[in-house]
Amino acid sequence: MVIKTLFLENYKGYKRVFLPLVDVNFFVGENSSGKTAVLNLLYLIHQPDFWLSGNLNSNEVELGYFEEIINKFSNDLESFSIGLEVLEQPNETLSYFKFRYVNKKGTPVLDEMQYLVGDKTVLIKYFINKKNGVSYKIKDFKKTSFEQWISNDDSWSGFKRLSISKDKSLYQVRTLLEEKLRQLGIRSDTRYSFFFTNFSWIAPIRAKPQRYYESFSVNQSSDGAHIPVVLHNLFQKASNGTDLIIRALEKFGKNSNLFDSIKIARFSKQKGSPFEIDITYNSMPIKITNVGYGVSQIMPVLVELLITKGELIAIQQPEVHLHPKAQAAFGEFIFDNCISNRNRFVMETHSDYTINRFRYLLHKSQRKSLPQAQVIFFERTDNGTMFQALPILPNGRYPDDLPSSFGEFFMNEELRLLEI
Repeated sequence: MVIKTLFLENYKGYKRVFLPLVDVNFFVGENSSGKTAVLNLLYLIHQPDFWLSGNLNSNEVELGYFEEIINKFSNDLESFSIGLEVLEQPNETLSYFKFRYVNKKGTPVLDEMQYLVGDKTVLIKYFINKKNGVSYKIKDFKKTSFEQWISNDDSWSGFKRLSISKDKSLYQVRTLLEEKLRQLGIRSDTRYSFFFTNFSWIAPIRAKPQRYYESFSVNQSSDGAHIPVVLHNLFQKASNGTDLIIRALEKFGKNSNLFDSIKIARFSKQKGSPFEIDITYNSMPIKITNVGYGVSQIMPVLVELLITKGELIAIQQPEVHLHPKAQAAFGEFIFDNCISNRNRFVMETHSDYTINRFRYLLHKSQRKSLPQAQVIFFERTDNGTMFQALPILPNGRYPDDLPSSFGEFFMNEELRLLEI
C-alpha cells in the first residue's frame, strides 16, 4: 500500500489542502510551518490502531485534544477531516478514504468514515449522542479523481441502521458492513486491516551512545536504541547481505569523513557477552562514546535504512550534529538506498547540502528507472499554513517557476558573505 495523496481539512494550520507524495519527499520550511503536523499524522495513519478505532493518539505521537487539532482560523470549528488516496499493490488499483472527526468532551472522535469500493461510495456514520448509533449509506460514484471524490457533496439522505453498537471498533463495523456489501454483490478488493505496515519512523533525537552494550535482543524503537544490537548481529553473521550493509556504512563514513570503518569488540567469546562499538579513523579504534556526537546520531539512521526494504521511511532532521560534508554524503546515501533497497522517504530537513547532493546524483545517473523526488516547501501565511510541491526534474533541476520565498533566505545569506 502506498499513499499517493493526503487530504487535510481544518487540521492544525491547514484549511483545505491536497498533499501529493512521491518516492522521495523533502519537507522544507521554517520552524512551526506545519511539517511535523504532517509527519505525525503519517505516523498515526500507518498504525493498526488508527484502522481499528480511528485513534489519533499513541505512545509515540499524540495529536492531543480536539482544540489542539482543529484549525482555529477556520469558519468551521465543529470538525476536521483527513483523506487518503492509496495505491494498492500488486493489482495497482486506487482506493479512496475520508475520515471526519468531531468534538466529544474535548476529545477528537470519529464521526464519519467514507471509502470507495469499485464505483460505489460507502459512508459509515456514527451518531455520537444516540445509543446504537451506527448507520450506513451506499451511492454510485463514477471513479474519477481523488479531489472530485473528496469534494462530492451530494445529499446523503436515506441512511440505513447497522445492527451494531457504536462502541464496537471501526474494524468490527467495517467487517459487518463488508458482509452486507457482498450480499448486494459488491466486493471490496481493499485489504483493510493492518495494511499500512510498511512504514518506519525515525525520531529527530537518537539514543545516546553507551560505553558498552548487552547483546540480548532489544525491542525496536524510533530513537534507534536497538541499533547497537543489530550492528552486533550483522558483524556476527558472515553473508553477502551483511557484507553489503557493512560496505555501505564504510562508504558513507569515508565520503563524510566521519570514520573509516566500524568494529564490534566483544568482552569475551561467550555467547551473550557485552560488547562495545569502536569507530576507526586513520587505523585507530576509538570508542563511539569518545567521538563526535554526529557519529552516534547518524549511525542509527544509516543502519535502519540499510536493513529496511520496500518501506516508507519518515525521518526528522537527519542532519542533526553533521557538518556540511557529512550532510552532502547523506544525500548520496539516500539516493543509493532508494535504488538498492527500494525505500521511499518523507524527510524533514533544513539541509540544502543533502537535497543538492541528491539532485546532483539524479542529474548524473544513467539509470533508466530513477526515483521520483520533490521538495514540499511549507510556509506560514495570513491564511494559515500553506505548502507548494516543487518537483525535482529527472535532470536534477527545479522547475523554472519557483516561489520567490524558496531559497530567498539562503540567497540573501550568500549575498551578505560577498561583503566580507
